[in-house]
Amino acid sequence: MASTPMEPTARDSQRVGRLSAFVSGFHNRTVLFQLGDWLFATYGLFAAAAFFISFATGLWYDAMLGSPLAEHARFYVLFMLPMVLLGARSFSIVLEFRERTLVELVKSPIATLIKPGYVLHGGVFGGALADVLYSSYSHTPLLRLWDVCGFALPLGEAICRIGCYVYGCCWGRPTRTGFGVCYTSPHAKVVRCAPELRGVQLHPTQLYSALAHGLQFLLFLLLLPYVPWNGFYAVLYFVTHPILRFTMERLRFDDRGTALAGLSQTQVYSLIQIALGSGIFAWVSYTKPPRPALDLSRHWLEVTTSSDVLLPLCAATLLALFAFGVHFRKIGAWVGSPTADRVASS
Repeated sequence: MASTPMEPTARDSQRVGRLSAFVSGFHNRTVLFQLGDWLFATYGLFAAAAFFISFATGLWYDAMLGSPLAEHARFYVLFMLPMVLLGARSFSIVLEFRERTLVELVKSPIATLIKPGYVLHGGVFGGALADVLYSSYSHTPLLRLWDVCGFALPLGEAICRIGCYVYGCCWGRPTRTGFGVCYTSPHAKVVRCAPELRGVQLHPTQLYSALAHGLQFLLFLLLLPYVPWNGFYAVLYFVTHPILRFTMERLRFDDRGTALAGLSQTQVYSLIQIALGSGIFAWVSYTKPPRPALDLSRHWLEVTTSSDVLLPLCAATLLALFAFGVHFRKIGAWVGSPTADRVASS
């Protein structure tokens, strides 16, 4: 019997409906899957993708500069990535400490030190320090190393912010606009840390940030043929990134309170970034570094699929997948859970 013309239409409507439901409820899919006591957060996938793509993009810039790719790939994975994670975790512990007593920290030191929780600015400063140490060891110009990071970071952060959207961190202020999202998953960080906001429409500041940093990277990409001197992308990143963060803070709900002179933790770190960017600009104005001879014929896919690069990139991806995705017994804990974490990732 031939099917009626209405049947395909009904099936198509069901597919569209399921897709629409998946997209509209995506922010509440904090847990991707669970195996026994181990939970894997959806954020881990986005963090892994961010590290893979941003490191690959950095190596692409290295290739355009004519840098030794195999050596730099090993440096990124074996030294820079651990420094980034160490810096991000250290900043998180410092912020958490004011929410804990010394007794709690002494009582559960391992659980406090290795449980998930990272702060973006700590990772940025950790990576910058790794570049300083590598520059002194390899005699590679520091400004070239910082340019690689400055060029690639906006793309990685744009991807990570989508992970924040699913994890429920970095949430926005309540809103009555049609753009608001409601977190109801008990695993979402906003629900765990601010239960009074469960079911409340909030600005999806994570998606705003993802779009802003995506446009930031697009601008950096369009400027590739016009890079005037080494250090250009370092200055541009350290100045434009804080501007975006200051703007986003107006819509973000930051439960950490103020840190200095009425400024939030993020705004204080952003001011430090601006100071660093201004310092780098003063440095290049004084030293007048040469214009880099970028080989724009090098392709991203060509670089990332080379044997010297692909294996280190995969190793970095797996490490990020573990660091940001694996939780023990409940989201936000690993080898125990000392105290409920009230520090929003930044």
